[in-house]
Amino acid sequence: GAPSQPQRRKQHPMATTVARCCLAFCTFLCLLSDAVRLRQNSSQQRPLIDEPQLPYCVYPHQGEDAMIRVFVSPDNSRQLQFGEHGFGTQTSVECTNAISGACASKERSQDLSKTPSCQLKDCACERDNSKLEFNYMKRIMEVVQPMCTQSEHSFRVMLIGLGGGALPSYILEHCPAGSRVESVDHDARVVEAATNFFGLKVQKGKTEVEVNDAEKAVQERLDRGDRASYDVILVDCFTADDLVPASCRSPALVTGMRKLLRPQGKVIQQVWGQQLEAVEHVYKDAFGNDAQTKPCDGLGANFLLIGSN
Repeated sequence: GAPSQPQRRKQHPMATTVARCCLAFCTFLCLLSDAVRLRQNSSQQRPLIDEPQLPYCVYPHQGEDAMIRVFVSPDNSRQLQFGEHGFGTQTSVECTNAISGACASKERSQDLSKTPSCQLKDCACERDNSKLEFNYMKRIMEVVQPMCTQSEHSFRVMLIGLGGGALPSYILEHCPAGSRVESVDHDARVVEAATNFFGLKVQKGKTEVEVNDAEKAVQERLDRGDRASYDVILVDCFTADDLVPASCRSPALVTGMRKLLRPQGKVIQQVWGQQLEAVEHVYKDAFGNDAQTKPCDGLGANFLLIGSN
């Protein structure tokens, strides 16, 4: 007779359910791993500090503002982080001068409460302005640098959110003489860190810094007749959680910034993906079809919102 066919074993329904659950769980773990890797890969924007490195000094909490940590590496590079457990670096610069004095000390405390206050420290930095560390800053300058080099008048920039002062320093190094950058930050500690540790050189009429709220700073300029007087306004304003605070994305702020722009001027704001839709809506309301969104990388994590006058 015909050869007998091997019989298939019947799988118990419970075994099938368990297998499906395992497959679903493994899929979830893979997706979670991808999401973590995506956020970590975005360190091109804000590179992570190596775990063994400890802060050289800290600015303690101030009201609702988080702790600020300043890192000084043996090669005299500097990093700035917001919060006690900041996810990534807010500012990273390389200093060309040799590290010396107390700055060269390798003594660091694991206990942040025992880490010295930055208000008692000072480490001079002659910053390297030949390059920018973060991709989003490079994308910003791809827009700004052609504007300033082709400008027929003194180029004027306003920056909301100072950080370590990388953007104003780079702009003044690479734009024609006579260019001017006015930086605004609501936190005096950030201004002190930028000047004492990150090599920002404040000079009247060239690179000026004020401690002020974003909306208030814009409105004060409108009130004193500065309408249509800025070529570019940059917004690089974040909390310790990498979120744009309400004061740096409000309709009043974006509408006011547009009024400050010269013809063909631009507002450029960095934003992470989780807030893109909300902030994008504000720009479309203020600029209409003259608002556009540009990715800073191929990861879909970080974007520039650009409003053109």
